[in-house]
Amino acid sequence: MTDEQTTPDAGYIKGFNEGYIITKHMPELSDCVVQARNESPRLEGFRDGRKQLVLEKIAEQHKTPLLLKTDKDKETRAEPKKERDLEPDR
Repeated sequence: MTDEQTTPDAGYIKGFNEGYIITKHMPELSDCVVQARNESPRLEGFRDGRKQLVLEKIAEQHKTPLLLKTDKDKETRAEPKKERDLEPDR
């Protein structure tokens, strides 16, 4: 393997960073840029940076904080109630 195969092109890296940041702050502009028909390393990096941000947002949505869990979710994680706890007091 040569260094060229393991080290991304400087234009690709710049495009990746731009794609990530522009998608985060100006998604409409990002949508327009990715429609370009150019196949340069910088544009390829831009598309990959945009894709990375989208994947991170999806992963973040699947992490639900404990405070937002429903009572039903909390109940399934709690220890099962013992039979004596279910009997009425005498």
